[in-house]
Amino acid sequence: MAMPRGKVLTDRDRALIEAARKGHDIQAFRMVKIVEDAIEKAVAEGRLTREEAEADPEGAIMRAHAHLAVGEYPSSVLALRELTGARGPGAEDNGGWWYKLSEAWMACGDLEKSRDAAERAVRLEPDFPWSWLAVAKLRAHFGDEAGAMRAVRAGLALVPGDPEFTRLEGEIEAKAPVEKMEYHFIDPDTDSDLLRGTMPVDERLQRLYAVNCIRPDERRLAWNLGVLGAMGLKDWVPAAPPLRPFSCATLLREGFEPLTVRFLMNEAGFSKIGSIWLERMLAVLPDAPEMHRAERVDVLQNRHLHIVFTDDEGREARADIDLSPLGGDESALARRTLEFIEKNGPDADVLSPEDAAALPALAELEDRHDWKAVTESLIAFFQNQDHPPSPFLSGEIAVAFNNLSTPGNAANCALALVALESARERYSETYSWNIRMGHALVTLNREGEAVEYLDAALAADPMSLEALELMHRALGALTLSRFTFCFAERIEGVWELFSKHEAELRERLRTDPVEALDDIRRIFELVSAGWWIDASLPKRGRKCRLVFSPAKNPAFIHPICMLADAMPESVRKNWRIFKGRQPGGVGESGERHQTLIDREEKLRVLPLPEEGRIRLNFHSDEFEGVYSPEAADPYCEALKEIAERTLGEAVTMKCLASVAVCPPGSDPAGTIPLGELPQWFDEHVSGVRGLRLEDLLSDRLEYFVKPIDSPVPMSDITSGWSTAVEFLNRFRSGDDTLVNTLARSGLGAGFVTLVPAELPENPEEAEEHMKRLMSGIRKLVAHELAGAAFVSGEALAAGRAYMEFIVLDPMRLFRALAAWAGEQPAVGSLSWRSWHSRAGDLGLK
Repeated sequence: MAMPRGKVLTDRDRALIEAARKGHDIQAFRMVKIVEDAIEKAVAEGRLTREEAEADPEGAIMRAHAHLAVGEYPSSVLALRELTGARGPGAEDNGGWWYKLSEAWMACGDLEKSRDAAERAVRLEPDFPWSWLAVAKLRAHFGDEAGAMRAVRAGLALVPGDPEFTRLEGEIEAKAPVEKMEYHFIDPDTDSDLLRGTMPVDERLQRLYAVNCIRPDERRLAWNLGVLGAMGLKDWVPAAPPLRPFSCATLLREGFEPLTVRFLMNEAGFSKIGSIWLERMLAVLPDAPEMHRAERVDVLQNRHLHIVFTDDEGREARADIDLSPLGGDESALARRTLEFIEKNGPDADVLSPEDAAALPALAELEDRHDWKAVTESLIAFFQNQDHPPSPFLSGEIAVAFNNLSTPGNAANCALALVALESARERYSETYSWNIRMGHALVTLNREGEAVEYLDAALAADPMSLEALELMHRALGALTLSRFTFCFAERIEGVWELFSKHEAELRERLRTDPVEALDDIRRIFELVSAGWWIDASLPKRGRKCRLVFSPAKNPAFIHPICMLADAMPESVRKNWRIFKGRQPGGVGESGERHQTLIDREEKLRVLPLPEEGRIRLNFHSDEFEGVYSPEAADPYCEALKEIAERTLGEAVTMKCLASVAVCPPGSDPAGTIPLGELPQWFDEHVSGVRGLRLEDLLSDRLEYFVKPIDSPVPMSDITSGWSTAVEFLNRFRSGDDTLVNTLARSGLGAGFVTLVPAELPENPEEAEEHMKRLMSGIRKLVAHELAGAAFVSGEALAAGRAYMEFIVLDPMRLFRALAAWAGEQPAVGSLSWRSWHSRAGDLGLK
């Protein structure tokens, strides 16, 4: 692509941009920053006015390329703005500018403008192959299959055998929709991972969100606008980028001021939102604590909300709400069934006469968007039949049960499973049956079982947004300790698979370490969402290393420990697990610091006081040539591990300030052998002899645990709640250094919800009954769980009680609570929720 030569970028800027473009992991934000800095410099030096600099076509193309690489609709709008604002010399007569403009219009959903721009690109620059790729897709979309094939051949003449063109050729022959043609990556290996389903689910979701904004589903768009209408829609303004980037609605809510709701997507993206989810989202808005002051609600494609409101001091503020757990299947059950019969003929073996007689009335309710009446009617129909419904309608009834279920109220999903079981024999190979099974199981917090069905659904339809979103929830849940029981089942499977291949993997670490590591990561994929994994060869006869790190999320340390504890003896003979380490150090930092770990006996240490803690200066001949901080980093990571192993985790957490590498030739006076370091601490630092991690955590918690008189707001609480408000607020924030250190060391926080089997009608007697059950849990904690957990708060609500815990050993707590609840007939249900997570329970009874 011949790039127009602008006046903003220097040759140095272009070299920096090219470095940021290399490889397949484009550094999009760095590219934008380089161009923006160049613009500021050109204006400051007086070479250009700001208007001239902003309109420079070369800078605009580079920024547009970076924004498009992000792969999100708002970024695509930014790319379009950059390009349409670049009207300087060299823009409109440059094929590269028109090619990028075509990409931007495609991503923003205007296919006619995208086609016109692509055709102009190949006329101006016919030897640039990727413009032909865009032309081929768009000609095929608009029905010109012969012209599309000519474009493919023109591209292959420029890049013979290129996989993008050969793949597109097959898709054109199969009459694939344009969204499927775009559901790819340029890199063949990355694209293969996407299509085979081995790419991480969050990355697949991001790509699908992007292509979902290309073309609207007109039927679902009408449904969703009907839902908005039922909720008081005053106005609907569809997106028209670049000037009007997002779709926008004004809602009239009874008792409130009109509310602006922006969907940060176009109508195509809006049409892919499930109508059930949309209805639930609109229903919860008046209950959000900030809503009485809300000025605007922004809805993201990942089902998160940004509520913009005015705070108590009159300043604009924002609250973020994650509503991704509010699921819902497609809602045209009866209408879709009638269309199925019409398409397949009246003799299609899908309905009994009784089934068929019920459908027209249900379809009429659907046409009025009365989803609640539809689902209730279907359920009543299911429950009142003296014979099981047909297999096809059983699946539709399962959708209805799923749609009535929400997190914390999932009983109807159990009925969905009953309906689906009656159709298993006939429909278990289909997408629809598997997605409904997965939906029900996820809502029932049975994620370990759901993954199998969601895998099958994605195998049948790799571009299913519902299946990917459910899989994202399921895999995330499986890596959190509150789903211990399902996670334990998954652990058995991955270790069994690893055991079968461990000898081969050891050999391949020697011959092809990159491929071996990829395979190891794939084996552990179902239990390791969000972890950092590495592996390396043994040193001088020692075991191979497996490293599992929680990376930036300390909540993952519990499942990592569970995985390590379950390592089979047959694997343990040849492999050693390192857990809880931060990324960087084993497979990426070279050999020298590994040699250092193997020669700990040569290390000498100089302990130095530093602001109430101890700094350790390490001396060794192994450090020759290590003088700069950058060169010392790999050594320091290893030395931190050595210090922790030598002194114990509790002592290093309490006393260690930092470690440093001292170059050879520095004065070793005062150094001691590494092995004498524990004795030095005993003699020079008070309070470290026999220090346990539990003691340290308890000491630090004393700072946080402060009683309060008023409860934390929660809709159904009548009295009581936390005695550790400051700690829990910092714990839930996820970005507090001290709290994350505690969490990484094993500390957790959450609460149990206790629901009695039955309650006395008299309110005073009911309260006493609840207090007796809560007293039983307190006694359990005091007598059997010392050192594992303590109660940090209690609260009563209508028909239930909450007990909050600070947890040092979650497995021990969960097992004890489950055993206790199983022996108490007065306990109806008992569940656990972590304060570190957004939704979902661990059912203990």
